Amino acid sequence: MAAPSQSPVRLAFGPFELNAAAEEVLKNGVRVRLSGQPFRILLTLLAQPGNVITREYLRDCIWGDGTFVDFEHGLDAAVNKLRRALDDSAENPRYIETVPGRGYRFIGTVERRLPPPAASVTGGKPSLADSRVALHTAETTLERLRIRSPLTAWISVAAVGTAFGIWGAITLLTTRLGSVPRPVVQFEISPPPGTIFAAPISRQPFAISPDGTRLAFTATGPNGTNVWIRELGSLDLRTVPGTEGAWALFWSLDSRSVFYSVKRTLKEANLETASSRSVANLPFNIMFGAWRSKGDLVLYSGDHTFYELFVENGAVRHLPGEHMRWPEFLTRDHFLHVVFDPALNRYRAMATDYASQKSVPLMETDSRVQFAPPRRSGELGHLLFMRGSGLLAQAFEANRLRLAGEPFPIVQNVIYFRPSASACFSVSENGVLVYQTGIPLSELNWYDRTGREVGIAGKPLPYVGPLRLSPDGRQVAAGVWSPDTGGIDIWIFEANGRQSRRLTFPPAVHSRPVWSADGKRLLFSSTRAGPPELAALEMAEGGKEQAVAAASRTPAQIESMIQMPTDWSKDGRFVAFDTGLGEEEQEVWLADLAGGKMMPLLHNEFAQYGGAFSPDGKRIAFVSNQSGRPEVYVQAFDLLLSPQLIGERRQLSRDGAWLVRWRPDGRELFYVGLDNWLHAVAVEEPLQFGEPKALFRIAGTPQYGTTSDFQFDVTMDGQRFIMTTTGSVAPPRYTVIENWQDKFHR
Repeated sequence: MAAPSQSPVRLAFGPFELNAAAEEVLKNGVRVRLSGQPFRILLTLLAQPGNVITREYLRDCIWGDGTFVDFEHGLDAAVNKLRRALDDSAENPRYIETVPGRGYRFIGTVERRLPPPAASVTGGKPSLADSRVALHTAETTLERLRIRSPLTAWISVAAVGTAFGIWGAITLLTTRLGSVPRPVVQFEISPPPGTIFAAPISRQPFAISPDGTRLAFTATGPNGTNVWIRELGSLDLRTVPGTEGAWALFWSLDSRSVFYSVKRTLKEANLETASSRSVANLPFNIMFGAWRSKGDLVLYSGDHTFYELFVENGAVRHLPGEHMRWPEFLTRDHFLHVVFDPALNRYRAMATDYASQKSVPLMETDSRVQFAPPRRSGELGHLLFMRGSGLLAQAFEANRLRLAGEPFPIVQNVIYFRPSASACFSVSENGVLVYQTGIPLSELNWYDRTGREVGIAGKPLPYVGPLRLSPDGRQVAAGVWSPDTGGIDIWIFEANGRQSRRLTFPPAVHSRPVWSADGKRLLFSSTRAGPPELAALEMAEGGKEQAVAAASRTPAQIESMIQMPTDWSKDGRFVAFDTGLGEEEQEVWLADLAGGKMMPLLHNEFAQYGGAFSPDGKRIAFVSNQSGRPEVYVQAFDLLLSPQLIGERRQLSRDGAWLVRWRPDGRELFYVGLDNWLHAVAVEEPLQFGEPKALFRIAGTPQYGTTSDFQFDVTMDGQRFIMTTTGSVAPPRYTVIENWQDKFHR
């Protein structure tokens, strides 16, 4: 058996990385001048992130038990020097928070970076004997962590790197032996290079495996969306072959397979055999899957749709419970879910008997609920859920369906979308928690035709979704995500960046603003009465939100339809809107405001979306997948008998496109390609167009295929473009906490 190699532990936070063995701190790979007492203070704080380290403890660990006279001045000076090195401040701390009268606390996220497992001298995987040696070393180090100062403990960790790392040893042995508790370890996982994570507006985009060893997630890049796997015992990320276009995902009970949906087909990727198969063709697009037993699966596709799928033969049957959301089975006979309670204006978690449908109410929540089983005999499990932007844990006696004690907080600012009750967290059966916090801020910027930034219209905010320039070019309407309510509201910004105001407010979610031709009304999608529907608001002070085309809302297919506006004809009569978020769900419909009717305009077997009326109202541009990839088309729009498209449709884009806008004077048409290049197409005749001309590449990662809903708009003369800083709507990295119960134990 090979002798253990020496490999130092590195602690990373933000752009910094600390090497305990070398006693150095790097910022983006460049060494920072930090040593002596400031370095040892940082190391002590990093050893216990989130915990208060008292001044007395720092004195005993770093200055020595007999130091009293110069300690107070010396500690203050050392902390100030440390903050300067980290570009931190006491008034607005990012890393080191002062706890008045007590001490200091590290408030950033710390990642332990250990080398990936190395093979034994035989050239194969580490043997169980190798693992036991590594585990013994790790256990000894962990015991020292409990009885020694943080400084000496971390130096010990740095000195005992094993043949395949402490993390790998503990993960492997916990999985194989099932009896060794893991230490509390916290780290982050970034998107694979060239990709972004999309917010979970209507799906489950990531999940930790039941055994806590693998994270599966969807990430979107230039080639679309794929399922990726991160083995937590390694730094490697890998795509799962054949998962192009994946939407929602979940794990098999044995953690060997990932199930995912692609265009209404449920598929399975077996990670052990590297094989894949289609499980069932479905009449719906799924948001989530929950196992009742090994071959019995319940699929959730929205507020009104539950189905049971028998995996062996692919048989599907509809289930009762149209008000239930996000099922998760506690046993074969009982499952958790949430229902919306109008009286509370939030959801209520329920435990329901599968056969009788009798329910036991649990607690109020703003999101789905997930059960974390107890790890040790005599302990209780926990229910994890959102209230506001806080992720909470509630002790729960699963065998009695009874809550115990009060809920306690885990972390704030977790991303969630209240209308669908989706949320960015996932927990394994053995204490691994994964979550995402905070959509980053971005700016609302102006660009010229070369891509040069020429002005700022909006202050830093978490912008999401489309934005639109008013007809007079003086105002911009844009969607802004609220971390407190888990929804989106519309703000109005002066184009010169001098003023802004919030136009809509919770509890409804408001998105996709579109101006009327006279600039006196704003159309948008609102969840005020259920699924997103068309609504309008008078821009004059005191204007009230009103539903659009309400006279035609009696048919069931319209009642439950998602209505996401994309354009408003110049004569004010027609509104074009999309009917879904997932690519396979999208169709272009029209709302006839004069007649109070709704009707399909582009309705066939492939996705079509993003309808935009030409300024003269005689043509409509849209995106269609009829060629096998999205491209921009233009077709004549006829009103003689009833609204319809006539004649030949002209394809304008050449290499894929997904967003289209007309220049307000009708002389050009602009579109964004799948590669993030903005193109211009000259309009020569009503249906005669020039060749596409590439203007500039929009900075950032392409967002086609995500739920980010990115958009842009253009001035009357076509010389300036308004858009948010690209990539701003992509949630940040995943935070992983091993043994989260011990970290947040109450």
